[in-house]
Amino acid sequence: MTPLRSSNPSNRTPAMRRRVPLLLLGLLDAFAASPVLRAPSRVPSRAGVAMTLREPGGELDRHNPVFDRFILQRAVQTQIYYLNELHDQPNARFLGQFGDHEGLDEYHGFDGLNAEPENYISSLLATPPIKVGVSSWSSVRFGGSPGNPHLPKREMKTHDFMVYPDRIGQGLLRCRDQIAKETAADLDVLASCDVDFWRRRETGIAPTLDFGSADGDSSPTRRATFDLISKLTLHVAVKQTLGAMSKEADGEQLSARHLWLEQRFAESGFLMGDRGFNTAGKFLEALACKDELLIEGSVINAHQIANEILDARQLLAKHYKKRLPGVDEQGTQHQLLG
Repeated sequence: MTPLRSSNPSNRTPAMRRRVPLLLLGLLDAFAASPVLRAPSRVPSRAGVAMTLREPGGELDRHNPVFDRFILQRAVQTQIYYLNELHDQPNARFLGQFGDHEGLDEYHGFDGLNAEPENYISSLLATPPIKVGVSSWSSVRFGGSPGNPHLPKREMKTHDFMVYPDRIGQGLLRCRDQIAKETAADLDVLASCDVDFWRRRETGIAPTLDFGSADGDSSPTRRATFDLISKLTLHVAVKQTLGAMSKEADGEQLSARHLWLEQRFAESGFLMGDRGFNTAGKFLEALACKDELLIEGSVINAHQIANEILDARQLLAKHYKKRLPGVDEQGTQHQLLG
């Protein structure tokens, strides 16, 4: 997830981007799995994402932007990937830096976008064309090797290039639609994985994840997106579970299991930021590998806590899936206004 390249950047249609071969799927996955991943240099760090803590099964705050931001973030990262594969670095660089998000293309976390989704898109579509300078080496004459010391030295030349943010924005809307459709299917996959969690852990059989979309085409970033969906939903599910546990408090004193889970959550960095691949899986495994613990005279059942988190995440998956159909409508409204 290499497509044909148009000599005219304005003629690069979404259909051309969809022809990116799926063989390139592993490139992003290998990058995402790398132990050393750079966080965005200018994305502000957050101590936590504001969540409405409710008992699992209770209604979630439908105005919470974390999931909507995540979908747009993955669309931006995927669009940058497509542009780079098309060797369209000027447009890729502009999109990567737009809205003070430099470094977002290499960020493997769910909290990389620091803007409200619709404000980000509206601002991008309303940005007038920009002339940028593009530098390139002069071509080598006579078919000589670039390293041949007997040939004249190559010169760096600079020429003007027009960036059309509104066209980038229209492509981004189509990309967001694709990410939303894939995420809707992958949320079902995540829920089935949670249902089968303990059996798979006992047998040691890893789940078979089918990332083929209904259209027979997948985005090149889909596997990495699934990993981040798993982390985002787990992050919120743990907060939901802690919210339910807070009702077990004896006056001002939180329960022992609340304090235990809260400490595990803090040690994981609240599952936020760029912490590499499979962060959610490692967190769940750290809970599941324990059974009953005796801490300061209180018995804590770690397996029960893990089940409560998994139950909360299944409800979250259903809730988030219901939010996704509106993505197409929002994109259509932007296109009509454009």
